[in-house]
Amino acid sequence: MLGIGEELLSYYVCRDNDFDDPERRLKDNLVLLREVQKDETRAVLLSDFNDEVWQREFLMKLMKLNASFTMKLNKCSYMGIPTEYLLEMVLTRSIAENDIDKLIDTITDYAEYVHPWTVATREMLEPIVQTLSWITFRLPDLLQNETDVARADYIAFVIKRLGRVVRETLRRFPFETISDELDYLLQLEAFFNLGEHIIKQSLRGQENENEKQEMFRSDDAGFLPATPSDSSNDVSSPAKLRIYEFKKPLGTYDFSCDPALFEGVQGVLALALVAPSVARPYDSEISDEDANDFRSNWEQLNMFLAMHSQDLLDISARVFAGSLRCWAGEYLQGIVNIEQPVMSVVERMLQQKKFDFWHAVTLLGGLPVYQIDKTIIDLQRQQGVKSSTKATIQYLQLAFVMSLLTRNMEKVSMIINYYEQKYLVKKLAEEGIRPPSPSTADFVDKVLQQAVELRKPLSPLRLHDYVKKYVEKLSRNSRTTVGEYMVRYATLLIRKASAAGRLIDDDIRSEEIEKYIELARLALRLAVEEGATCICNYLHCLLYIVCPYNYEVIQFIVTSFGQYATEDSEVAFEKNLKSIMTFLWSYRRTNHISKEESIWFTKRESILVKDEKEYEKTGRILEPFGHSLRLVYEDDGSNHSETFESDSSYPTDAMVYERNSVIISDMPKLALQNLPFHGFLLRKKEDTDQTVMGIVKAELSIFNVPVWQAFLREVTWLAARFSRSQLLSSAIFAHANKYAMFGKSLPPGERNTIHHLLSSAQQRGVVVSTIALLFKKIILSDVKIELLQMGVDISEKWAPVLTGEDREEMEEQSARLKDGIAKFFTELELKKNGLYTEKTADNIENVQELCSLIYDEMVQWDNSTDVAKKCRVVERIAEANGLDLAALHEQLVFAWVEDTETAMPMSHVDMNESIGGTSFTDQKNDSDDQNDIRIPLFDTVLDKIVTLCKGLDRKRLMKKLGGILVKGGHKANGGFTAVVRATCIIIRIFTEKDIGEFIPNSTEVDLCGAAEVQLYQRLCDKAEVKWDGNAEKEQLIKTLLQCPSRTQPMTALIACLIIDHDFKDPKSIDQVMTRLQITKQWNTLRSLLSYVRSHQMDSLIRSFPLLWFRVYENALIELNGGPMMNPNWSYEQCVLLRKWTLWAMSSNVEGGRLPNICRFLRDMNCHVSASIVSVLSSWTIDRMDDVDSNKMDSARDLSLGWNLSAEPGSANVSNV
Repeated sequence: MLGIGEELLSYYVCRDNDFDDPERRLKDNLVLLREVQKDETRAVLLSDFNDEVWQREFLMKLMKLNASFTMKLNKCSYMGIPTEYLLEMVLTRSIAENDIDKLIDTITDYAEYVHPWTVATREMLEPIVQTLSWITFRLPDLLQNETDVARADYIAFVIKRLGRVVRETLRRFPFETISDELDYLLQLEAFFNLGEHIIKQSLRGQENENEKQEMFRSDDAGFLPATPSDSSNDVSSPAKLRIYEFKKPLGTYDFSCDPALFEGVQGVLALALVAPSVARPYDSEISDEDANDFRSNWEQLNMFLAMHSQDLLDISARVFAGSLRCWAGEYLQGIVNIEQPVMSVVERMLQQKKFDFWHAVTLLGGLPVYQIDKTIIDLQRQQGVKSSTKATIQYLQLAFVMSLLTRNMEKVSMIINYYEQKYLVKKLAEEGIRPPSPSTADFVDKVLQQAVELRKPLSPLRLHDYVKKYVEKLSRNSRTTVGEYMVRYATLLIRKASAAGRLIDDDIRSEEIEKYIELARLALRLAVEEGATCICNYLHCLLYIVCPYNYEVIQFIVTSFGQYATEDSEVAFEKNLKSIMTFLWSYRRTNHISKEESIWFTKRESILVKDEKEYEKTGRILEPFGHSLRLVYEDDGSNHSETFESDSSYPTDAMVYERNSVIISDMPKLALQNLPFHGFLLRKKEDTDQTVMGIVKAELSIFNVPVWQAFLREVTWLAARFSRSQLLSSAIFAHANKYAMFGKSLPPGERNTIHHLLSSAQQRGVVVSTIALLFKKIILSDVKIELLQMGVDISEKWAPVLTGEDREEMEEQSARLKDGIAKFFTELELKKNGLYTEKTADNIENVQELCSLIYDEMVQWDNSTDVAKKCRVVERIAEANGLDLAALHEQLVFAWVEDTETAMPMSHVDMNESIGGTSFTDQKNDSDDQNDIRIPLFDTVLDKIVTLCKGLDRKRLMKKLGGILVKGGHKANGGFTAVVRATCIIIRIFTEKDIGEFIPNSTEVDLCGAAEVQLYQRLCDKAEVKWDGNAEKEQLIKTLLQCPSRTQPMTALIACLIIDHDFKDPKSIDQVMTRLQITKQWNTLRSLLSYVRSHQMDSLIRSFPLLWFRVYENALIELNGGPMMNPNWSYEQCVLLRKWTLWAMSSNVEGGRLPNICRFLRDMNCHVSASIVSVLSSWTIDRMDDVDSNKMDSARDLSLGWNLSAEPGSANVSNV
């Protein structure tokens, strides 16, 4: 039936097509009734839809359905039942069950249920508001039995959900519906929003996300004063600088910009405590007790936020609390005092990467007007504001706007001025410059210094804008103009270019120098545009402090100086500089760095370091850097200055050690090829003599001396210090010394060059005198002699064309040169041949004495090569000094022949010696052999005389020597010694044919016989015995033996007669030998003993063994220098010892007991000799004495080739 009714009603509805047609409503009711009837057990009438009891029953059934609250609300609305009924029933049940979550879910779903097409009424809003108030009031009591962490988590969860409900309610309900509750809802929304931010800060503390916040950096360009073009850097135009203009985007400062809240649990609990103060109608009254509790809770919350630096939350909480009834009236001022948190927040804002300007203005605008100025001033003192230039600029912008808001125009101009200063500093910081405060006096100088030290120096154009802005606007009382500052910048750039000269790589060095020079040129051009008049002064001082080897930089300075020079002195100075520069550009170093140059450069560098320190303290404003050094260089010594010292004259160092070697590593690389420019700027005499002359001398040569002469004449202050003759002599001197050092002669081409230079000199007298003074300092060599001789030739060539005093002076110079040549040649010859000693040096002036000294002491007459060499030396010395060598030789020969007083050093030849080498007679006692005379036929002195006689006239020589022989020993000068020497000379020099020619009917045998007769006559005279050459010699010996008074000469005479005439009476010989031992005529005794042994009479003479070994013992003692052991023996002594031992071994008879000799030999570590002597003592001994090989002295002892550790070897031969 209900279906039929629906069909009929549908017909009518479609026919009329009216929305409010009763038939349509009836149709809808019928459809609804059919739907409801399905679930009902009894019949439902249309009138039941409006019955409250049936509606309640329906809602009860609806609540029991397992469906979402939204579906239930839709069902309720579909049935035409007000949804607030269902909401009230659900809320009532949830409140009764104290189910907060269910309450929140319900009101959330209900709020989201409202749509634009929903007819919202105040009755629908009322349950939501009441539920929100109820839950908010009970926030402090949630989960009382749980831990604080669990409670805080749950409360935070509830607050977030409640906040969502409030926001959805405000968004979905129309204004007309919520107008009465709007204030309260907004208050709740503000409270929950505050709570959500506290919760977020707590979560940030747990996640430690605070580090993600980027603070302000001074080099960030995101926030800068606006200009018409972002790329413009022009700060000089006032129309483009506005303190109240900003670039976009501005920053945003929110709660997350504050530090994280690490005590989030306590913060949430403190927030929950203040919730009851909000959970009440907006305008409802509260009791005083509740108000006190509410205020106390809010104070705790604010204190908590302040303690944890949550200043923005603190401000929000205070502002929100100020809207509550509990803070109304007299309590309001206590909660809204936000000056301190506002200042803290603004301080943080100023340090932001992007400044939240309008937020800061809003916060400061919330303060009372009378507190704004004080807060701005206090804010200026905060460390965060002073932390960077950008923070200061942002503070000034804020202060400017706040001054406009408070209408405090007194400080606006000061703020703008200070802003411009800081803005300038900021722009410089963007360029990489960190200057001091603009209020300091040296602000621009510091900027210039840092600008030039940048990796890429600041462009002069941009720097000019900054400097001009500072000078014209920020420092109007500056005594330094913009042009002078640009000149200073140019000087700094040039100094950097100078320092770049020390770079190793050539390409990089050239690139760096060119870069700095181009910037300096631009800076000077800007200085000229600014009307700078100090350019020449700065360049003049700068010239003295740049690297002296960096020609590119010096050339730029000289060129610029000449470009801007106006005064006559400046023009003249520039002319000299150009001359120096032109010469040095075309000249390249030809020698190593001299010692003088190295010392000068080192001292100059130390002075520059010292002057720079002094300049930083006192001289920056008074004079340019380099002024003090300029005074030093330009001081020519005419005006004594007590303030400055020459850079090459320092106090004498008291230290013993002084480093004077050239350390190339300390010098710039350019110094290896360039000469120092500044060396030629020195003007004082001692500086030019020491430093400049040292540099010039190191480079002078015979090939470039004309160039140096021309160059030095062009420089005004050097022309008077250097003469052409001095340069010429120095060049030749240096060139000659190079060859002299290696003992070489000048090549012909270079010799001709030097001769041409000397011949073409204009001041002839000066040249010759300079040669005499300077050339004598050349190292002694053939070159020195050659140059001095060249001076003699030139002076002799010039002398005839001169007249008067000039000629006399020239001839005198020539004579002095000749004398000097002779002396130098003599010394050179001596040194060449190793003859230069103290004695020869003392006799260079006396050539005759020198030649005699060479003959006497320096010629090895037993070495034919040495004799020939030394004789040639004497010949050359004699020739150089004009000495008559033949006359000297004759004088020396007869001086030796006729000399009987001077003991001439001779090595006598023993006619009986057969071993060779050192003679036994070299071991001579002063008391021995005084009665006999040697025959020096093979003596080395006689070799000398023979050599000297070769250059003499043979006839004249024979005549004079024969005259001595004719006179005999009684009449001739020199006595018997002269006769013997003359005889030996004749025998050595002349042949038997020559003797027969000069002395008729004479032979060499006759001369020897005559000499023997002379010797016996001498000995007889000493023995006071008359000599008779025709007497029988054997009878003479017997007669002399019978003489009762026998002297030493007589004993010697008898011994000689015995030996020479073969006297063989053993008894007489034994008597003579005993006498010889008593008189200690050991050499004569040794000769007689050898005679006895050779005639085999040793067995017939009883005392022969004793005397034989007495002679040996005496020889040992004399060799040792006494009976005490002497450890220091010469080689000749060792040889003689071995010879004497061999002589002792030649005895044909036993020696008997010889303990003293053996003991003495062992003391001398001659154990082999001692053992041999023990064998000689008795030929029948069982065994010879042991030989201790560890104590043997191989230098003195015999070495017979014995193998002491094995069987005796076959080699038993002496090594002597």
